[in-house]
Amino acid sequence: MSAKLLTVIVVMGAAALTLLLIRQLRIEASACSARLYQRLIENEHTEWKLRSEIAARSRADELRRAMAELGGSWAPIPFEAAGGDQP
Repeated sequence: MSAKLLTVIVVMGAAALTLLLIRQLRIEASACSARLYQRLIENEHTEWKLRSEIAARSRADELRRAMAELGGSWAPIPFEAAGGDQP
């Protein structure tokens, strides 16, 4: 009788530990996903800051003069924001 009881206790303990391990892995995966999302948001903000700085420093007359000096055919690059949201 005591061997059966000991076996049940060991099996229940192993099951509980397995459930705790699975829970911990889910928490770690969720935290990793949140960190990656935060990095993505930070990178998007940095990108928009750099874009606005480039736009502020670029003057149309200087660009036209540089394009005329370089020659060739020029066309604007179409821009579409990812997700459609711009700050």
